[in-house]
Amino acid sequence: MYKFPKNLYTDVRIEDVNYSEITYRNGELLQNLKRSYKGAFIRVFDGRRWYYSSTTDVDNIQKEIDNLAIMARKNENIMDNPIVSKFEVNRGEFIHFRENDILNINQEEKLDLLKSFFPIIEEREEVKRKNFRQQL
Repeated sequence: MYKFPKNLYTDVRIEDVNYSEITYRNGELLQNLKRSYKGAFIRVFDGRRWYYSSTTDVDNIQKEIDNLAIMARKNENIMDNPIVSKFEVNRGEFIHFRENDILNINQEEKLDLLKSFFPIIEEREEVKRKNFRQQL
C-alpha cells in the first residue's frame, strides 16, 4: 500500500472514471466516444494549509504523496487538529450508481436512447438548429 508521511494528515482518493460522449447535430452522429481511466486525488495537511495533487498515473501515487510532504511542515499534533479530528477513516470501495452502472449499457443502447428524443425535438418549432450532446 502507501507509506503515509509521519506527522501529516494524508488523504488519497482513487476513482475509476467511465464515460461516453455522444454528439448529434441535426440528426447526424458526429461523435461516439467511450473512455475509461483511473485517477487519483491526493492531499496533505499540516495544520496550516492543504497541499493538493491529482494524477492519472496511479502507479506513482507514492511519488505524489512524497512530493506534497516535502512542501508541508511536520506537525506532531496533527491528529489533534480540530479539522483532522472530525474526519472519518474510510477504506474500501464506494460505487454510487452500482445498479445503473454505465458499463452495463452498450453504446448501441445509448445511441438508441438519444435517437428516441428526435421526434420530441422535431415537434418544437423554436428548435431551429438541433445540437444534441450527451455525456453519460
